[in-house]
Amino acid sequence: MKKLLVLLLALVAVSGAFAQMTANGLLRSVYTYKGSDSTGTIADRFRLNFSYKTEDGNAYAYARIQYDSEKDTGLVKYDYARVKLFEGKIAVTGGKLGNWDYEFGTGVSNYQFGNVSNDNDYIDGIVGGLFQFYPVEGLDIGVVYVPAATTISTGDFYAAAKYTIKDTGAVIVDAKLNDDIAKSTGSLSGEFNGMEGLDAMAGFKYATDNNSVFAIVDYSAGDLSLEIAPEYYLKDGLYIEGHFTYKLGDALVRLVFAFDQPGVFLSKANDFRVGPEVQYNISKKGQLEGDVYYDAKDGLSVKTTVKVAF
Repeated sequence: MKKLLVLLLALVAVSGAFAQMTANGLLRSVYTYKGSDSTGTIADRFRLNFSYKTEDGNAYAYARIQYDSEKDTGLVKYDYARVKLFEGKIAVTGGKLGNWDYEFGTGVSNYQFGNVSNDNDYIDGIVGGLFQFYPVEGLDIGVVYVPAATTISTGDFYAAAKYTIKDTGAVIVDAKLNDDIAKSTGSLSGEFNGMEGLDAMAGFKYATDNNSVFAIVDYSAGDLSLEIAPEYYLKDGLYIEGHFTYKLGDALVRLVFAFDQPGVFLSKANDFRVGPEVQYNISKKGQLEGDVYYDAKDGLSVKTTVKVAF
């Protein structure tokens, strides 16, 4: 670990020699107490982000090195490069991808939920190539190729298109293809954001044997904001999550909740989780948070979080 830190610090120092290169990072420590078995655990995260962009914006590279004490998934979270061609009409990206251009999703709470989306974060951490086309204003067409074998097959591809109408909303259609076309998955979703403070999304997801319909409604007025996000699985029932948040200067108070009838995201069928989160920001670089949750599996649990960005 010491050798890794030395290497990372060296990379940060080297990045200062390039005007277009930036580096930043995050340290986070979370202590969790679970009432169900009266145990406490500590989870630490260390993250460094590096990015490089040419002056004309036509070439870009990004890498995230991340260590999680709870996970053994390797150190490289993202690592990709992108180039724009033909006056920005085409963009080609390759590497370990992180892209959310074709996604509607939830996830305001720091560590809870974020489980409702149209594409389930498909272009997140996969290794492959992303080809994007912008033929007319507002239209973004993307094709992802993830090589799975020495020969190319239909199942290696994901395709999506997003059409945005300024100050009104957007429509997204996407599909994860399968060698057996009948087993492909996909979604058709729409967004309306033409009213101040309101952002409403809804869609249909096709998943062969467990189709679903979902909605995400975000509303804000002054220091108050809320989100309600239900997803109904036609086979298994309702999942819903959301929050009510009130901002008080550098602090905020949030009530989060979820109910999981099919047992897709929480511990079991008909499980629920509810509780307050209190967050305090310090000089834009530090954050303290205290959370209390109650759910059917663990009973009462308490989280205390310290976060420092640099």
